[in-house]
Amino acid sequence: MRTFILILFSCIQFIENSNANQLCHTLWDSELISFNYEDDTTENTYRGKDFAEVAYYISNTGRDCDVAEFYQAIEPDYGVKVLTTSGDIEDAELILVPARIEEGTYEIEITRKGSNIYKLEGTKYYIETRYCYEYATYDDAILKVDNNYGYTKGKIYFD
Repeated sequence: MRTFILILFSCIQFIENSNANQLCHTLWDSELISFNYEDDTTENTYRGKDFAEVAYYISNTGRDCDVAEFYQAIEPDYGVKVLTTSGDIEDAELILVPARIEEGTYEIEITRKGSNIYKLEGTKYYIETRYCYEYATYDDAILKVDNNYGYTKGKIYFD
């Protein structure tokens, strides 16, 4: 119990921003901070970074965007066409199929591909955002996935 109180106290003391405070509780709830109750020690890290460093990163970027949907890209065969909403026929470059991403917090590299569409570099995943105007090219960011349903599925925190 002493370990929990110390971490929660340092987390609240360190973080004033509500986004980072929410991250603090998410990290705690998701067991991303590991505890050893036998000898009362704490490993206070997340993906190799000090917990305070991750929380500080999210609380101080000030540039975040809501995630509307996750997609997996499928490359169509040559000659595949698509019918647009305006009734035009165009060559299909990629087919984006709705996908699920496990809830959690991820360090990512992200690139803007179009209005409100971003690619997770090194993967076949794309993210649709709402009112996001960040012009990212292989930028470091944090992706926080809250769920895979509803209006907002999570947030992207840009560096």
